[in-house]
Amino acid sequence: MRFFIFYFLFFWLINSFVYGQKILSIEIQSLIDKKENIYFVEKDSISMIKKIHLYRDERLKKGFWQDEYHIKKSKKDTLFIVVQSNQKLKWENLKIGNLPRNLADNINFKEKYFRDTDFNWKDWEKLSQKIIQYSQNNGSPFAQVFLDSTTIFDDKISAVIHYKSEKAFYFDSIKIKGNTKIEKWFLMTWLGIKAGQTYQHQKILQINRRIKEMPYLSLENNPVVNFRENLGTITLEINKKNANRFDGIIGILPNEEKQGQVLITGDVNITLKNIGQRGIGFAGRWQRLQTQAQWLELNYEHPLLFRRNFDLQLGLQSIKQDSSFLNLDLKASLLYRLPNRAKLSINIQNRRSNLGASNTFQQVTQLPQISDGQYTSYGLGYDWQDLDDVFYPKQGQKIKISGQWGYKSITKNPFWSDTLYKNVPLKTAQWIFNVEYLHYFRLQKRATLLLKTNFMTLNNSFLVFNDLTRVGGLQSLRGFNENSFFASTFLLATAEYRYFWENESYLFLFFDQAFIQQKTFKEELNDTPFGTGVGLSFTTQAGIFQVAYALGQSKGQNFSTNRAKIHLGFVARF
Repeated sequence: MRFFIFYFLFFWLINSFVYGQKILSIEIQSLIDKKENIYFVEKDSISMIKKIHLYRDERLKKGFWQDEYHIKKSKKDTLFIVVQSNQKLKWENLKIGNLPRNLADNINFKEKYFRDTDFNWKDWEKLSQKIIQYSQNNGSPFAQVFLDSTTIFDDKISAVIHYKSEKAFYFDSIKIKGNTKIEKWFLMTWLGIKAGQTYQHQKILQINRRIKEMPYLSLENNPVVNFRENLGTITLEINKKNANRFDGIIGILPNEEKQGQVLITGDVNITLKNIGQRGIGFAGRWQRLQTQAQWLELNYEHPLLFRRNFDLQLGLQSIKQDSSFLNLDLKASLLYRLPNRAKLSINIQNRRSNLGASNTFQQVTQLPQISDGQYTSYGLGYDWQDLDDVFYPKQGQKIKISGQWGYKSITKNPFWSDTLYKNVPLKTAQWIFNVEYLHYFRLQKRATLLLKTNFMTLNNSFLVFNDLTRVGGLQSLRGFNENSFFASTFLLATAEYRYFWENESYLFLFFDQAFIQQKTFKEELNDTPFGTGVGLSFTTQAGIFQVAYALGQSKGQNFSTNRAKIHLGFVARF
């Protein structure tokens, strides 16, 4: 009878709206005499019927299958209905049926969870979704599940799970379409897919994200899986993407120290990707912005070493600071890719520091703040990110944690007296800790807010100047010259607003606030510099153009437009 009255309501709506009635008021009255008034307002009967259907479906999902609907009264434009809520349904039992026992154990299903508990259709929806997801990721992409032998008696419902699955399916291979050149084994290993492996639908869903992490490939369409017998072949339409980069500026100046000769200065960067069609990468940077200072950095990356989830990274860094000292760093890292978009790494690093040949250090009466020596350390690292785009993120997080520990040895300079090294520890323990955290908040469709924190600390009982880390410039603290600060402890907080008018082009406003401690065995200096400014970055077919205008203030630099830094850059991509 209650269903007859409920559907009679729909015919009344269709008829009543013809005569101009527009408002429906429903009064819900429960058995314990609690009242809840819900008002539906629509301009046409079809929309009103859809809304009442949704209301009734929600009641059914919550277990109120015994509701009774009674027309109470009606006015010119309002109909009053009393919905009498009877006792809510309870689960009597939900039997496992023919659901495989190992599947039930893996999704943590137990019959006792559905015994003498309130009935809620959403609980069944969640359970069935777990069953389907587990099946799709374990060789059964076409599995089905539904309730069977459903009975309702005395406000209790009982049912049996009916599970239907075809034979097990396996991955076969990958077919690559498009103009890209990449080894098939490398791409399959990168995607975590092996021929003969049990079919896992989750790996298909991850293909778009995994290929986005490869800057030299562009996935043109969603992956297509073709099943034949019990094998699944994945078809990918992939094109080559310009990811190799080159940018630089070269200057030729008269050499003031050597008459008749010239001095070459500049800043040159080169990045090569997918060398040998196996994802191998190489990056190099040479910088000489001052007459006697040079910076050289080379990095090599070999992903999927031995066709496993291991990456090998090798690095060389050479820093020459005027004629004071020369640092040479060698580093080797082995990274392991975890399935949750994270990496674990172990590394070994060796640094050698040598004083320059300046006469200043050949006749000294007290030990200067620089020294010869070497430092060998071992480290661990952890990286994790869930960015929506690795190169132009709009939302997501990224964290990088690393630590190094080892021993530093000071080498006695043959030009200096041994008395200078009295009470100087020649071998000491040294450690460094670094953490970087980035969070991108999508404010609007085209607007993103970046909050970033970077912390580094270096600890040793006898720190010298050439032990310290170099910071400052476009990549760390904007508004200052490149590598203009020497830090034993460094804390940077950044807020940056980005407005994207295209997917890879944006306007940005930023503010950088830092705390820098410069601590050596002789002195300790603290500073709290900050930088702020505006910039523009946009992408063309030829490359990436970026310009930034920044102002900075520190103890050694006033906040003035006369000290403003204008960073211009163009990165050619090929």
